Amino acid sequence: MKIIITGGAGLVGSHICDRLVNDNHDVMVIDNLCIGKKEFVNNKVHFFEIDIRDARIKKIINDFKPEVVIHCAAQISVKNSGIDPINDTDVNILGSLNILESVKGLNLKKFIFAASGGTVYGNQKYFPA
Repeated sequence: MKIIITGGAGLVGSHICDRLVNDNHDVMVIDNLCIGKKEFVNNKVHFFEIDIRDARIKKIINDFKPEVVIHCAAQISVKNSGIDPINDTDVNILGSLNILESVKGLNLKKFIFAASGGTVYGNQKYFPA
């Protein structure tokens, strides 16, 4: 299966990528390496160092013709989102919209959006499980 992972050089995305490569999927990683690291990217994938807001993403995605997109790319720093909420909105909302617009017309089987538990649940003092 042809699968794209945005944010595939990050912690979560790179582990998903490794599993998919081990399962013999054809994987493409899109990451701007703002947080992720190139050395985390499996050498068996197609790698594009590009921001998810970049208009060139549409051609990259359409040329690859993925069946699945796993969207892990985001501005994840809660601190930075407070300091620069405009950038946070730009990356997380408009960047995600750019990915969604880029897959329009493709015959996707799945679009998986990964959200961060840290931003959803905050810093807990007590962990019951």
